[in-house]
Amino acid sequence: MPITISKNILLLCGCLSLFSCAIETKDVVQPEQKIEKVKKIEIDKTIILKFDQAKKYLNNKQYQSAIDLLHNIIKTDDRFAAPFINLAIAYERLGNNKQTEKYLHKALNIDLTNVVANNELGILYRQQGRFSDARKAYENALLKHPNNLLILRNFGILCDLYLSDLSCAQQLYKKYLDISDNKKIKIWLLDLERRM
Repeated sequence: MPITISKNILLLCGCLSLFSCAIETKDVVQPEQKIEKVKKIEIDKTIILKFDQAKKYLNNKQYQSAIDLLHNIIKTDDRFAAPFINLAIAYERLGNNKQTEKYLHKALNIDLTNVVANNELGILYRQQGRFSDARKAYENALLKHPNNLLILRNFGILCDLYLSDLSCAQQLYKKYLDISDNKKIKIWLLDLERRM
């Protein structure tokens, strides 16, 4: 039951949406106010262009070029998780686990429930044998994204194969199957229930 997934998909899913022309955040509104205020955060277009170029570097396995450009972006604007996540992915591909973990934590300081950052951290921790830390990463992602199939699958695998928490795995696989009909997950669940 491999946990590997396409990093290119992660780059697109986790990062493209963060770099639209404007990102909306809610201001604190007093209870007596009836109209909710929305503040737009503008992103410099040159940052968006640099971010797109950094993604191209990553996809073309030019990891050091991607790292250099992403560091440049962060020096200009460090409000978003996406550049930190991509830095972590670049360092992971170069085999530098220390830097990978560092930049995933920086991304999570911005967005604790970020699916991509928590999934990457969960995989990193699993590979290092830090299973309780991996569990915490997946739990953080599920706080805001309880139906995310990637997290449900990888967390289920962690519970099943590495934590020997079969009831946790069963619950996660069932939830996955409630959302999506996946033959592989069905087989895993049947096997797990036989072992229980």
